[in-house]
Amino acid sequence: MLDLLAREAARLCNAGSAGISVLESPAGSPASFRWAALTGHCVPLVNTHRPFDDSLCGITLEKGRPELFRTPQKYFRSIEQVEPPIVEALLVPIPVRNGPWGAIWVMSHDNSVHFDAEDLRLLVSLADFTGAAMEVARLKEIAEKRAAELESVQTALRDAEERKDTFIATLSHELRSPLAPVNAALQTIRRIAPGADVAQPLDTAARQLARLQRLIGDLFDASRLRSGKISVTAARCLLGDIVTDAIAAATPAINARHHCLSVCVPKAPIPVIADAVRLIQVLENLLSNAAKYSPDGAYIHLDVSLEREVCQRSGRDAGIVRVTVRDTGYGIPAADLPRVFDMYAQSGARMRREPSARIPARDRQAGERARDFGRAPSNGTRTEH
Repeated sequence: MLDLLAREAARLCNAGSAGISVLESPAGSPASFRWAALTGHCVPLVNTHRPFDDSLCGITLEKGRPELFRTPQKYFRSIEQVEPPIVEALLVPIPVRNGPWGAIWVMSHDNSVHFDAEDLRLLVSLADFTGAAMEVARLKEIAEKRAAELESVQTALRDAEERKDTFIATLSHELRSPLAPVNAALQTIRRIAPGADVAQPLDTAARQLARLQRLIGDLFDASRLRSGKISVTAARCLLGDIVTDAIAAATPAINARHHCLSVCVPKAPIPVIADAVRLIQVLENLLSNAAKYSPDGAYIHLDVSLEREVCQRSGRDAGIVRVTVRDTGYGIPAADLPRVFDMYAQSGARMRREPSARIPARDRQAGERARDFGRAPSNGTRTEH
């Protein structure tokens, strides 16, 4: 493009030579200009350098305006080798946003050819176009560089996430291995030493072991969820069985805090197409969190209702099962609601036990929906599925 602009400048101004000089110095050398594009008699000097302090371009850029030089070889040693001798040289700075960049110029080697105001106007137009083109090229280079850096960062982040997930999955698996023999050892001690003096420490150890197993399970499930390895296998099952198994799993946590659990389930069997294991996990997490984040002796309600609506595809009646868990716990502050679906998010309200930490159940409905796989993100009191 620079060569094309130099040729166009020579043609429009009827010049014997034309070129574009860029402010570009070799490493470790003083400031200089490189003749980046040339046409006419100066072509053999392409890509050679002229020192800033002994060049026509240096004077032009210092003054920041077009300059016309007559017989410049008498005053600048850096252009003595130009042949034929230069009669006139007209230079125009190339405007760029980030400061001086270079100049576009034309030279006359014929005493009958002199540059006038029209030549200046044409050369200024070419300089403006060159500056705009170089600015576009510069911005494109910056954009490409930033895009490459961003892609590199994203790749590094993905690799780090994969390594972290792999580490968590491996750690969870390794932590699970010794828990089974520890549990077996506790049961053995309980059988061979049934006395009351060891019952309390054994119960404490059993509770802490169960807590550790749950935490490891949550960690493992979270890792599988992030890596996309959580599988859902839908099959025909009974919702009543799912509810019964979830209650059985959450009962130790409910009884430990002396909560009162009420359950309302339709008497008629409700067949569903679902992954029973995952639904049990959802309901167990909801009930366990309700027990965990409610004061001792609180009331927890589990309601299952069957609703009907017309399916838009088939036109037939379709059943919708609504499962609601309500408790009288500490609630989720309104400011924490936008984060309830973030993994590992927890509300600071669980550390506060005063009634002012509560919010209406209808405002806490969204928070409980996140209590499905892994650790509960917050401590809300109501959800609907």
